[in-house]
Amino acid sequence: MKFWALSAALLPALLGSTAVMAQDDTHPFFGLGANGGVAVLKLPAGQNGVLTQGDVQGAGSDPLMIGGTFGFNGVIGIGKIGDYDAFMGANLFATYANGSSTRTQNFSGVGLVAIPGISTPANASIDLTTSRAAGAVASVNVVDNNPEGGNATNGFTQTTPAPGNQQSASQVTAAGTGNSFVWGAANTQVSAGGVAKALAVGAAADTSGSLLLAVGDLDGLSIATSVQNSILYTGMDVTFGASGVVNDRTVAQAYVGPSYRFIDQWNKTNYSLSVDLPEVAGTTVVHPLYTLDRNANVTSNYIGAVIGGSLASKVNDTVSVAFAAEGSLYYMHAALSGSDSVTIAGGSGVAGLPYGPQTVTYGPGASAFNNGIAYAIRGQASTTVNLNPNLDLTLAASVDYLSKVARPNGGANVTYTANATDANANWSSSGSPLLSFGDMWAFTLTGGVSGHF
Repeated sequence: MKFWALSAALLPALLGSTAVMAQDDTHPFFGLGANGGVAVLKLPAGQNGVLTQGDVQGAGSDPLMIGGTFGFNGVIGIGKIGDYDAFMGANLFATYANGSSTRTQNFSGVGLVAIPGISTPANASIDLTTSRAAGAVASVNVVDNNPEGGNATNGFTQTTPAPGNQQSASQVTAAGTGNSFVWGAANTQVSAGGVAKALAVGAAADTSGSLLLAVGDLDGLSIATSVQNSILYTGMDVTFGASGVVNDRTVAQAYVGPSYRFIDQWNKTNYSLSVDLPEVAGTTVVHPLYTLDRNANVTSNYIGAVIGGSLASKVNDTVSVAFAAEGSLYYMHAALSGSDSVTIAGGSGVAGLPYGPQTVTYGPGASAFNNGIAYAIRGQASTTVNLNPNLDLTLAASVDYLSKVARPNGGANVTYTANATDANANWSSSGSPLLSFGDMWAFTLTGGVSGHF
């Protein structure tokens, strides 16, 4: 295997980057390659719209998504830089995955569970406090001023001071004008042994958005979801680099250039996300069921630069191995759009619900936009077999990390504080609707062919 062919073996070396070729003193080069294979994506936790903070148990992990990936790349020699061969390359890749997830999350521990809508209410606030310092205390205060000019408020404090006692309360208030409701709920109990537990829940929904918060002792809180997710992840790099001989068996190369990534996610509920609050034994109150139906789309554009390098070494005259790594830095813009429908219904002993279920729908015009900085790290190992002087077959395994990926649901700047006896959550509308972000991993196995001339 000649050195220029060995370098050409790096053509499909990185799924998301430009590959490398070098020439010997007499052989100019040009190469084209294509690859395809299987991709496994680990999307940000909370894809079902349920976010957590604190010492929360039972949230579980989102299932992996499996799909297909393919790529095209090309490279051309552009001369010499001293003793090194200069090249320009271009790479295009696309990955698509689709899957559904049905699960029930049974929570425990002390912490916060938040379920934001595609957007959150434009003029509302939720303040929740719980204490286990002297008995069990839960306070709820929810205020919503809807876009139609209506107002709904809900506020109370529930205290259970003595061992062997427990209480539950739920209250739903609908606005007299427009379409909106607020919900407040609390559980407080002190066991015969003096162990106190307190849970406070607040929710607001109007035609601009929705948000549910639950804070404190989450034991028994159950959230069932069934969602359908699809994702398209694509990108393109144009790079400039140089390669050179390390020894009689190894070629090294380095490159840099502009980079672009695009992610498109579609998310919808197969059936309603449902929040089932636990009731305290011995009380007459049964909390209502809070449900949400969603159809959302989030797109993210990443514009930045990539820098990387690789080493290829001959095993024998026809086989070589290569190792490659790169890093990227991006400016990211994400946009979320879609519609939600929120309903509260059922239960017994609930103040405000004798008039029947309350349903609020917002969208399809609901939307949110966010910008930010993201980075990516990528690594790959590959084996290349030289089929003939101008054609190679390459098998590769790669791992790809992207630091900031938008979830297909909105975000909320909830202030959560907790200590040994208290857990509190506070939120109020502030400016434009927010997005929720996490990181993403991609694992790929590919096979490809490349021609070099």
